[in-house]
Amino acid sequence: MAATATSSARRAVGAVAAVAGRAAAESSLRAGAPNRVAPERRPTPSSTAPLLRAVAPDERLPRPLRPARERRIIALFATGLILTLGLVANLAIHVQTTQGQFRLDRLQSDATSKEVAYQKLRVEVARLEAPQRVVAEAKRLGMVEPPEVRYLAPNGSTSASAPPDPSLPDGSAGGGAQSWSQVKSHLGGGR
Repeated sequence: MAATATSSARRAVGAVAAVAGRAAAESSLRAGAPNRVAPERRPTPSSTAPLLRAVAPDERLPRPLRPARERRIIALFATGLILTLGLVANLAIHVQTTQGQFRLDRLQSDATSKEVAYQKLRVEVARLEAPQRVVAEAKRLGMVEPPEVRYLAPNGSTSASAPPDPSLPDGSAGGGAQSWSQVKSHLGGGR
């Protein structure tokens, strides 16, 4: 407290001296004194400035808190910003999900139409592979059935009988009583 009183007294003395110096200069001008202006005195640091000193880090004052109204406004703004960002993120996720569902529906529709086309093609292939159609087409082209059929065996012998039946244990020739499905299954085309 003594330092405060001392600095206040010094300021007061400095202010009185400055006023007195100006008053003396004005009165000398009025009296007809030569036109000289007294140099202004610069105030000394001790007379006008408060005493300053370095402050240690632990002596620093805490930062003043913002007023409650400012804190509320900032909190409301931050909350609004967070909610807005959350809504935008939710909207973006919803849009992506909807687009993905449209794409999935389109792909499923394409797959269904491809399956239908595949089934139609299988039916057409089965119709074209039918032995009755092959025989009819051969007759239409002018082909005739041969009077005798000869089969070649891997050992080089030929026979006029039916080919050997692999399903029979002795490898003997099968009769003509086999159905087309049985023959086809032995040929590896068992579809």
